[in-house]
Amino acid sequence: MKKTTFLLFATLLLLSCKSDKEYPYEYWSRLSEEKYKEIIALTESVTCTDIEEFEIHGNFLVHASIKTRFDRLMEELNHMDISEGPCQ
Repeated sequence: MKKTTFLLFATLLLLSCKSDKEYPYEYWSRLSEEKYKEIIALTESVTCTDIEEFEIHGNFLVHASIKTRFDRLMEELNHMDISEGPCQ
């Protein structure tokens, strides 16, 4: 009887606690969204005065002055989406 009461109490205690941890999908979605916003902010930081100075990368116009940083951020985003997602 003591074992049953203890197991019931332990089960109720564990079920009543709310987890502060996010679900894996929500966690990775949030990280990907933040990285994407960082890329947008970077590409918008350079004014487009001469279109010939820009290259097209996917949906982005990238100026040579930010290309290295842009490439690194895109690599980080792709790495997150492919290898660190919730299904890995």
